[in-house]
Amino acid sequence: DMKIASLVHERGRPLIIVVNKWDAIQKDHLTVRAFEEMIHDTLRFTRYAPVLFVSALTGQRCPSILKKAKEVLGTSQARVKTSDLNRLLSHAFSRRSAPVYHGEPIKLFFATQVEVSPPTFVLFVNHTQKLAGSYERYLKNSLRKEYPFVGTDIKLIFRKRTEKAHRSMDDADEEESEAEQAEE
Repeated sequence: DMKIASLVHERGRPLIIVVNKWDAIQKDHLTVRAFEEMIHDTLRFTRYAPVLFVSALTGQRCPSILKKAKEVLGTSQARVKTSDLNRLLSHAFSRRSAPVYHGEPIKLFFATQVEVSPPTFVLFVNHTQKLAGSYERYLKNSLRKEYPFVGTDIKLIFRKRTEKAHRSMDDADEEESEAEQAEE
């Protein structure tokens, strides 16, 4: 099970974890939560995946598998508007400071979604070397608060962009806007 879940995760495919034989378990009001925690502790990389408890023998909750599969497929193919993405990530960067690299704070210049299934975002920053691990998880969690992406991982790609290049890009955008207004 772990190998299959690992392959699904590595390939960026949507994932639902289905636990069968739920009718054979002695349950109380804490059982579901305890099993979910145990599953997510064992499969740490799949915390985004919903867990369904079913019984194939009795048919309990089996119809919910296809319903959840449709939901997961839909969220894996969702697109986030670039303006909303930049607003959300700028807020995340200001709420929790990014790591410092060679005495200079890491800055976010621009972000955009480049793919769906899995949702893949490119973040243009001044230094890519130190934006891994815990800060990357923080950014993914910030995205998930606004856009849950149920059952699908989020991929973040960090690309280097200098402040000078960012200013040049802004200047080019302004010139393009002025040219469009002049034509009108």
